[in-house]
Amino acid sequence: MYGDTVQLLRWRVAWEGEGGESREEWCMSDGHRDEIVALLGDTPLTVESIDQTGNEWIDGMEFKDASKVPEALEMGGAAWREHVNANDRELQTAVYLTDLDYRLLLLEWGITG
Repeated sequence: MYGDTVQLLRWRVAWEGEGGESREEWCMSDGHRDEIVALLGDTPLTVESIDQTGNEWIDGMEFKDASKVPEALEMGGAAWREHVNANDRELQTAVYLTDLDYRLLLLEWGITG
């Protein structure tokens, strides 16, 4: 994620560091991948694309709670959108009922206008 926005990982660039340790960089775009490859120069490396088939629907979506992203991915695009819409309808109903209660109280107390 980048802030609250989901950005799918597209590439994995792997190489061996100076001390022999394995290093890797996960890239979200072709440009990011190209930048890393250019920075590494002649360093032997491996570039692997990451298959995001089936996950494209979530790319660019915003989540205020990052812990909801795995749940959304597990549910899938259509089910997640229905889940969100159902929550929106429940909230709208709750707001409507609260407003209705408020208006009834005003009538009961004789406050109009």
